Amino acid sequence: MIKVEIRYFGMIAEAVSLTNEEILLEEESSTDAVLEYLYKKYAALKEKRFEVALNQKIITKNELITSACEIAILPPFAGG
Repeated sequence: MIKVEIRYFGMIAEAVSLTNEEILLEEESSTDAVLEYLYKKYAALKEKRFEVALNQKIITKNELITSACEIAILPPFAGG
């Protein structure tokens, strides 16, 4: 089993009514698979824009999950 800790921030935390949760994956998986799971569990996420960080690094493409990790769902950042 692979433990994945998911942290939610800002308006995303408000949309799912959580700041963090833990899920267990039976086998290696991917960030896209985790997002698909979250979209099914929290329909409100489908309408939100957000960034994904894997182990405190923002990712822009699907990444393989092979061991315990942390995924952060972050609201969009304002530029300036």
